[in-house]
Amino acid sequence: MREERRVRAIERYRDFIDSASDGIVVLDGSGAVLYLNRAAEEVTGYARDGLAGRPLAQIVPEPFRATLERQIARAIAGEPIDNFDLELVTTSGDRITVSVASIGILSEHDTAIFSFRDVTLARELDRELRRTSEFLNRILNSTVDGIIAANMRGTILLFNQGAERICGYKAADVIGRMSVRKLYPAGIAREVMRLIRSAEHGGGGRLEPVRRHLITADGQKVPVSISAALVFDDEGREIATVGIFSDLRERLHMEERLASAQEKLAVSEKQVVAMELAGAAAHELNQPLTSVMGYAQVLARKLDPADPNMPAVKTILDEADRMAAIVRKLGGLTRYETKSYVGGAQIIDLDRSAQENLASARETDKHKIVTDTREDDDQR
Repeated sequence: MREERRVRAIERYRDFIDSASDGIVVLDGSGAVLYLNRAAEEVTGYARDGLAGRPLAQIVPEPFRATLERQIARAIAGEPIDNFDLELVTTSGDRITVSVASIGILSEHDTAIFSFRDVTLARELDRELRRTSEFLNRILNSTVDGIIAANMRGTILLFNQGAERICGYKAADVIGRMSVRKLYPAGIAREVMRLIRSAEHGGGGRLEPVRRHLITADGQKVPVSISAALVFDDEGREIATVGIFSDLRERLHMEERLASAQEKLAVSEKQVVAMELAGAAAHELNQPLTSVMGYAQVLARKLDPADPNMPAVKTILDEADRMAAIVRKLGGLTRYETKSYVGGAQIIDLDRSAQENLASARETDKHKIVTDTREDDDQR
């Protein structure tokens, strides 16, 4: 009696089952095929008589059989079932993916009815799109530069990990929730859009790199190099903007350090030149100055102290001594120190630049004076 009622129920819905464009299969509690329509025959390649009375699991790969058994039990129990994917093996040996839906009109007769359609191509496209999307995401997130895309209203659509590092925001907190204008100082977003559309920095909806600032989540200004472009649809309408942002903080810091090093190098080179020049000047001046002092001393010894020319000779000796002291300082330069001069010019400060050698020079002078005195006494 139970089997007869089930057969009569299937007969009652036969016209509906046969007229459906999707494949429909009727199964008993064990998963055996009771009936399938023409569309199911076309999808699987099996004739109705070829599958009738056989378990549907015979054309289902092993990994999917447990799912099929579970869904059959739920359908017979009258439980709601969400659409699910199932793989089938056709008569030609091909594996296809079908999307299955439950039709709960015969559950009271311990019967499950499933409709299905071939979605093999769609699922392959989905997988390919996912792989492509994952690949692009890996590329986007592997770059150190920030990449930000926004629609024409300014709402952020894309915010990669580089943008997170530069701006301090999490992508989940800004995508679809925040305007890209908030990332710029006042008026800069409008200026960037104007530059993208103008011919000044690339033209044609493109912006060649320019330096601007971004505002981080904690309010700091970050110097960045921005290159950007408009995104157009197939009809040439503007639909989005995309910008690439390079963090310039480290670069500018390196430029400052390089400029400082270059400045120090220039000063060092100037010191070397100045010291070499001073050494050469001291060497060249020393010989004529020694002659002047020698002849002046000879005159001083020959002239009577009351001679009217004696003051002039003493002046020559004093100024020669002064010049000798300057020459010693020139020869003893150990560093480059300057002082202000007439008209705002900077000249070498001999006293400060030769401080280290000053004491030894004084000792040398004292020794020379004592020696000269002894020589004078001997001559007398």
